[in-house]
Amino acid sequence: MSFLFATSHLPETRVQRPDELEDEEEDVQPMLHSGGVRAFSHLPAFIKTYGQDRSEVMKLQSLLIKALMAQKKHAEAEKESRSVIAAETRVLGPEAKETLESRSALAALLADMDRDAEAEAEYRQLLPLYTKVHGADSEDILMNRMLLATTLKKQDKNAEARKELGEVLDISLRVLGAGDMHTQAQIAILLSWRKTEDRGAEVTAQLRQHLPGFIKTYGRDHTKVLDLQRAIIATLVTLEKYAEAEKECRSLIAAETRTLGPEAGETLKSRRTLAALLTQQHQEAEAEKECRQVLALTERSLGAEHPETLSTCYHLAAYLAVQKKTKEALKYAQRAYAGRLKVLGRDHEDTREANELLETLTKPETKA
Repeated sequence: MSFLFATSHLPETRVQRPDELEDEEEDVQPMLHSGGVRAFSHLPAFIKTYGQDRSEVMKLQSLLIKALMAQKKHAEAEKESRSVIAAETRVLGPEAKETLESRSALAALLADMDRDAEAEAEYRQLLPLYTKVHGADSEDILMNRMLLATTLKKQDKNAEARKELGEVLDISLRVLGAGDMHTQAQIAILLSWRKTEDRGAEVTAQLRQHLPGFIKTYGRDHTKVLDLQRAIIATLVTLEKYAEAEKECRSLIAAETRTLGPEAGETLKSRRTLAALLTQQHQEAEAEKECRQVLALTERSLGAEHPETLSTCYHLAAYLAVQKKTKEALKYAQRAYAGRLKVLGRDHEDTREANELLETLTKPETKA
C-alpha cells in the first residue's frame, strides 16, 4: 500500500485515510524506495487537516525520518525528530516507550552528525527515565549506556568511556550472558579500546572475575558458563595469548563433551579452534592429529559434503602443507575444493579459498 494523500490522480482503491494506516512498517518500504522523501510531500497538509498530535501523523513522520536518514539528510531528519518528540511528549508523556525511543534515535543522529556533546547530554537525560520505567538492568538502558560510552570515547573522555562500558559489560554478562550479541559487541568494543593502550588483559580479567560466580550459580557445565569461556578464549586469541587460550579451550571442550556430546556442533567447533591454536604455537603435528579426529566425527555426524566437513578438510590440508606433506595435503585440498564447488558454487569465497590453496600446492616449487 502507499501513504499517499493527494487523490485526484489515483484510483480510489489506492487512497488511504489516516485512520486506515496499518501498523506494519514494511508496507511503506516500496514507497520509500520508489518515491523517497517526495512520497511525504503532502505531510504538511495532512498535519494541518488532522493535527500534529494524531498518532498516524507521528508514525508517518517517523517513517519520513528513516527516509531522510537513508538519504543522509541529517539536518532535515533532526528537525522532524524534534517535532515527533514534542508531539509524543504531549500526547503519550515523557516516559512513554515511543518517546524514549525517539529521543534515543535523536541522540544517535546527533552522534552521526559529530555533535557528540549534544548526543551525550541527550543520553544522560534519557538514562534516568529509562531506569525509572524499565529498571537499571533492561536491554534498552544497557544499549543506551553503551552508546553513551562510544559518544564519550569520540570526545576523548577515555576514562569515563571505559568506566561506563565496563559497568555495562558487567551487567550484560549477568543479565544477558556472554553468548548474547549485545554482550559480545560490548566485549569487542572494550577490548579494542584497551588493546590500543596495551591493557587488553584487563578485559580478559574482567571476564574471568565472573567465572567462579557463574559456576557456583549455574553449575560447571551450564550454557552461560560455556558461553563465558568462549568469550574468554576469543579475547585471548585477539591478544595473541595462544597458550592461555589453548588451556581454556581444552577445559571448554571437556565440558562441551560431557554436556553436549563429542559430535555436537559446538564441541567440534571448539576442537577446530584448538587445532588452530596449536598451529599458532608451531605444534602442527598436534594440530594435524586434532583435525583428523574432528574430520572423522564431522563426516559421521554431518556427512561427507557438509560445509563443516569440507572446512575441516581445507584446514587439515593447510596443516599438512606446513609440515611439507604435500602429497597428502593435495588430497585433502582437492576434496575441499571439489566439495565446495559442488555445494557452494564457483563464486563462493570458501570455494575460491580452497582453489587458492590447491593452486599453491600444485606449483612446481611446492611439489619439490
